[in-house]
Amino acid sequence: MADATAHCQPNPSQSLESTLGELRSKGWRVAAHYEFELNNQMRTYWLFTHACGRWIKAEGAASSEVLVLQLALGDAANHHCDETKHEDQLDEPRR
Repeated sequence: MADATAHCQPNPSQSLESTLGELRSKGWRVAAHYEFELNNQMRTYWLFTHACGRWIKAEGAASSEVLVLQLALGDAANHHCDETKHEDQLDEPRR
């Protein structure tokens, strides 16, 4: 029997736009993205948030940015929350 929480395997031929589209279709939004230099190597950093309050961080070599995002996609596939709760069903803010 297959493990239901297994990570999806990275696909180096998948485009950055396609990978981001998959994350967005699962309800994830980009909260932060930047590239930086560390020990003379360019790195990429992504932070995704979900409406239920969960977050996923992805960081790695900028040269393999799509693979970094696909690891985040694997984490997103394992995410299970009540995605049926809409904005109009959220608790009222305290006054």
